[in-house]
Amino acid sequence: MRLCIVVVFSTLAWGQDPLLPLLKQQCGGCHTGSQAQGGLSMDSIDALRKGGKHGPALTPGAGAQSLLVQHMTGEKTPRMPLGSPLAAGAIEAVTAAINAMPAMPAVAKKDAHFDWLLRVPTAGQVPPTKRTGWIKNPIDAFVLANLEKQGMTPAAEASRRALLRRIAAHSRGDAGL
Repeated sequence: MRLCIVVVFSTLAWGQDPLLPLLKQQCGGCHTGSQAQGGLSMDSIDALRKGGKHGPALTPGAGAQSLLVQHMTGEKTPRMPLGSPLAAGAIEAVTAAINAMPAMPAVAKKDAHFDWLLRVPTAGQVPPTKRTGWIKNPIDAFVLANLEKQGMTPAAEASRRALLRRIAAHSRGDAGL
């Protein structure tokens, strides 16, 4: 329902009104297509809402706070369009059209990696096993559950002598034990 209203509003306010053609005519030389300067494209109302490297060009419902109007009036530099400024009537018409636009909720971009990065880690469910005496920490439960799933049993615990022999062999770099 909301999408339909936005499309109708965009068509009424920008499609039939001479404001978007005025912006394309006055600003389109530098701000159209994929090579739009500053990343700001005047191709559509959605492109203006997205804005460029300095942020959204439009602030619906607040024409005076919109970067587009601030650059047109010279509040922000450089004054746009470069060369010859727009007539005061044209700037007022653009400001009035932006003021008449309904505010739309901001849509945040989803970044799966960033969402994953900020998620609070949770402890995994420790799997149930048949031999609980062999488990000394939760990792052992995962190992034992996998062994039981494959029909295997864990090896007997190594003696102190065997452990020392393994440590000595490892420190010498012996691969074969």
